[in-house]
Amino acid sequence: MSVRAVLKFKCGMKPFADAFLRLCRLDENRLEWEGSPTTFSLITTQPMSLSISLQFMPDFFTYYLCHQHFYETIPMDEFSSTIFTFQEIGFSKFTFSYQLHTRSIELKIKDGQGGHIVRSIPSALQPTFTRSPAKIIDYTTFVIFRLPDFRQILTELNGRSALVTLTNSHITFKLPTQDGIRLDNQSCIIAGVSPGKRIQSPITLNPVDFYFNFTSEAEQSLWLFNSYDSTGFVLVATIGLYAQISSYFFYPSWF
Repeated sequence: MSVRAVLKFKCGMKPFADAFLRLCRLDENRLEWEGSPTTFSLITTQPMSLSISLQFMPDFFTYYLCHQHFYETIPMDEFSSTIFTFQEIGFSKFTFSYQLHTRSIELKIKDGQGGHIVRSIPSALQPTFTRSPAKIIDYTTFVIFRLPDFRQILTELNGRSALVTLTNSHITFKLPTQDGIRLDNQSCIIAGVSPGKRIQSPITLNPVDFYFNFTSEAEQSLWLFNSYDSTGFVLVATIGLYAQISSYFFYPSWF
């Protein structure tokens, strides 16, 4: 008797692999995934107080089924090697399904001869839980950067932590021992900051290569949101119409 998957989606291989490749630039051996009726997310954490999430809306997939919330942790290398091996062989579509009774995911492709190739990946015995950056965004307060300006900031910071100060007229990135990098509201779009208000929190754009490729040349802009609990900022880049990547910088104290 077959057991029906409690979470399942079907997807084109190339768009999923292209989006997932961004997470693979991080040196991480654990991958957390979260499924709900409205989103599917892949989440990693980094040592410098970072939580990074790749989030897909149901319209990203050709088929999406999930009626409740599920959360598991799987090996990053096993999941990524399966996805990219399928892509390298030339398969154009795959199916992801979660089997609750075994707490494992199955990645399935059609082999071209009427059969299927299935790879099963078990979950960790003790799954961790990291808040997805998309869940703590204060959408009323944000800055929109042009991609060239963001990459210039990234180059000047060169992986070092900076204190970000946001007002209604400008944003600055200040290093502890150097003058800050400043953009005024003629160079970027600032919204949701009332006159006289200052929002401050540290940010570490490291690894540099990861953030340099955080968005594509086609997108040309990035969003920096305040978090609703004011513990940090969330950097967001869209991936087409139905996916986005988010990086949450959170620090209890700094400077």
